[in-house]
Amino acid sequence: MPSSNTKARAAALAPSIHPRITHHRPPSSSSHSPAASPHVDIRITNHYAAKVYTTGAVITGEAVLRTARDLRFDRVALQLVGLAATRNYMAPEVGQVLHRFLLLDMPAADLAAALPADRVLRAGRPYALPFRFVVPRRLPLGACASARRCEHPAVREHHLRLPPSVGGADAAAVWGGRDDGSPETARVRYCVCVAVLQRSFGWAPDLVPVLRAHREVNVLPAYAEDPPLDIQSGGDKAGEYRLAASKTLRRSLVTRRLGVEAGGGAGGGGQVGEDLGEDLDGERVHGGRVGILDKFACCWMER
Repeated sequence: MPSSNTKARAAALAPSIHPRITHHRPPSSSSHSPAASPHVDIRITNHYAAKVYTTGAVITGEAVLRTARDLRFDRVALQLVGLAATRNYMAPEVGQVLHRFLLLDMPAADLAAALPADRVLRAGRPYALPFRFVVPRRLPLGACASARRCEHPAVREHHLRLPPSVGGADAAAVWGGRDDGSPETARVRYCVCVAVLQRSFGWAPDLVPVLRAHREVNVLPAYAEDPPLDIQSGGDKAGEYRLAASKTLRRSLVTRRLGVEAGGGAGGGGQVGEDLGEDLDGERVHGGRVGILDKFACCWMER
């Protein structure tokens, strides 16, 4: 299991996923000069707002750190993070629930060459940290608790598939001006995150971020085509699927049975299985006749 330090570091790096969140944009020279305030500029190679990355795509670029004063650090983290969030507006006391399903770290050795050996960022000096991430074909096994308990390989594979980017303020721009159909209560984001971490003081020192930023990227994974299901009698999926079903029809829970509607399998629609011998809305219906009961049965089945 991950340690408390790992969980705290991931929580510190993870951006909030509120539907109205603003995305990272490179600061302008007028409002963010080196002497004005520290900032992080995440530059992704050949990136634009509507660009979509798929399985196996490479995300490269650099994160440029600049501080207004000398800043001591203990660690610099550069990560590709996948986050899912949901919010229940009917229960505001619950708030937002986050789940981090993907965390790819740039090795510290690759960042060491771009950072000062004395671990002090000098004021006004830019530090360019290169990064390179590959969108994985599947999630790690620890990303889904259900996948660890599942014994069926096909179901486990479905649980470990990467989810596509869902929701966000720029979703319409990404999908050609079309709404992606996602509710405001759910979001899936992929972000390049960078944080300068400093060890806190106290009886339980921990790494806390003193400078951080993130930039969102859109991911649409590609999946291999699933094999056809053999659901015929004797097939390996015959016990998991049902081609026909029946439902008892009643006016209410306390009245006697009106009939049985047989759900259509390969042969099509259902049929009433007995002579009812009573009127329904002024029309007498028998088992061999198709009348208003069939319409009633269809409405019942749709429920």
